[in-house]
Amino acid sequence: MNINNFWNNHTVNDFQLLALVKNVHSSKINSLCFLKDGRIVSSSIGNNILIYHKNTFKIEIRIKEKERISYININKDGILITCLYGTHLHLYEIKGKRYTIIQTIKPYNFILNIIGKFSDLCIIQKYIELKNGDIAILVWAYGLCFYRKKENSKEYSFLNKFNDKFNENVTDLCELDNNQYCLFFKYEGFIKFLDWNKKKKQALSKLRIIFHYYLYPQKNNYC
Repeated sequence: MNINNFWNNHTVNDFQLLALVKNVHSSKINSLCFLKDGRIVSSSIGNNILIYHKNTFKIEIRIKEKERISYININKDGILITCLYGTHLHLYEIKGKRYTIIQTIKPYNFILNIIGKFSDLCIIQKYIELKNGDIAILVWAYGLCFYRKKENSKEYSFLNKFNDKFNENVTDLCELDNNQYCLFFKYEGFIKFLDWNKKKKQALSKLRIIFHYYLYPQKNNYC
């Protein structure tokens, strides 16, 4: 495949622009998701969350967090979950133009909770909703924390924690099967397989990952 032909044939001209919403955040936008009613939600690396009307794209709700936001998403119940540059997550229930915090989750221990109020060392990177409704929370420099969905409730309770080695940071997760997960360590450069069905918390195997990218188009053809 010729890389120049690729860029010439795959441009935004192939799509119809419905709307352009500018200058809504004062800092870089880092997450987008949809409410169950179709409204768009965006967050920035600052501390603002904006909810837009699904047709007019006008801002209907503004939520201001006290800490910087690293990630947001909606779970199966339609609850907006925010991950923060502090020590916790917020769960928002949104009805019409009103919102309520229904739960605050704090994966870090007591000491790190205090440190996280004054330092950016404690970061909730993201959460991933599992097939059974539980969530896995990627907690920077602390571990991978699992929270179970409470029965007949929209809240969660602590279930388990995985931390194979000190200062290893899980940067992504893929659920393979019941209690089996593939863990991605971007900064360490490998992946691990975690099986909670075994008595010991252990990595089943490791695979070295090497990334290549090109800053500029080359004369050669790439496939």
